[in-house]
Amino acid sequence: MNHEGRQLCSVCESAVRAEIDAALDKKEKLRTLAARSGISRATLSRHNRRCRGRDAVADYKSKRGNSDGALLVIWPGQPIPTDSQHDLLIVSYIETPIDQFQNPMAPGPERLDEIHEMALDENQKRNADLASVGNETPGSSTK
Repeated sequence: MNHEGRQLCSVCESAVRAEIDAALDKKEKLRTLAARSGISRATLSRHNRRCRGRDAVADYKSKRGNSDGALLVIWPGQPIPTDSQHDLLIVSYIETPIDQFQNPMAPGPERLDEIHEMALDENQKRNADLASVGNETPGSSTK
């Protein structure tokens, strides 16, 4: 592999590249791998950062086919293009009757009146607190 026209590194040209890449995949320490392979730690590090990164990107691109990397969202009612070079995300809706939606944490209908009354009381208290703060004169104390 020539990294898109770039010169191969010494590890890429090495006969033991597959073994080195396998060791790097297993996260073997570079120091240990350098001692075992006879290739410097710096060269192994550079190969791991540059060459393997390029190889991973090239492999990913080849698996994606002719996609340009953009994501095209298709909403319900839109035609699905057959000649798109984008990855497609097709959105669809499931028609579910409203009475089938359930939230186990939501209060039942028998408690709605009680909860509504509590909310009205809280609002009334909050409004009274705000009104009392607004009626205080500077320097007065409510202690």
